[in-house]
Amino acid sequence: VTIVKPIVYGNVARYFGKKREEDGHTHQWTVYVKPYRNEDMSAYVKKIQFKLHESYGNPLRVVTKPPYEITETGWGEFEIIIKIFFIDPNERPGKAGTSQPVSEKVGDKVLPDHRGTRVVLDNT
Repeated sequence: VTIVKPIVYGNVARYFGKKREEDGHTHQWTVYVKPYRNEDMSAYVKKIQFKLHESYGNPLRVVTKPPYEITETGWGEFEIIIKIFFIDPNERPGKAGTSQPVSEKVGDKVLPDHRGTRVVLDNT
C-alpha cells in the first residue's frame, strides 16, 4: 500500500527596514512545513528536524508538533535541510532541502517555483 501526502515547505522573510544595531540583522524569517490540504500532519509525522547554518546557536532544531516551523532573525541567505520523521517505524525519514527555488516533482516532470512537494509513504 502506498499513501501519498502532499506537503508545502518554504520560507517567508520580513525586512526590518534597516540593519539592527545590536546584531546587524536585517530580516526576521520563518521556515515551515505544512500540509497542502487542511489536515493534521501529526497523524503521520513524529517530528521535523531543521538544520540551520552553523552560525545559529543550536543549529539543529526539532519540532514535535504543529505548527512545524522555526522563526529567527538574520542578515544573509543559507541552505536549510529539512528532515521529516514519520510515526510509522517502517518509514525512513524523508529529506527536503535545496539550493534552488522550491519545486514540485510529479513523476519525472519538475514544476519550478511551486512552493510544495509530495512525501510518499510506501509500506510495500
